Amino acid sequence: DGQPKLKPLSELRALYAGIGQNKRIITYCNRGKQSALTYFVLRQLGYEAAAYDGAWFEWSNDSTLPIERDGDGAH
Repeated sequence: DGQPKLKPLSELRALYAGIGQNKRIITYCNRGKQSALTYFVLRQLGYEAAAYDGAWFEWSNDSTLPIERDGDGAH
């Protein structure tokens, strides 16, 4: 029918198999919309997930918060 759909839960379980279910997972993206889908999927799979509501946009605009870049440590 051409409509976007989620993969079956069995396929999603396989995609997330490397993540231990004993950890809390915080989803985030640039503005928060894209991470909502990951949050939803993780919750459907039984993971303890939360979404960082402020997203990267909020975090990166607060100079008091650390940002780690590849190879050069926290800033």
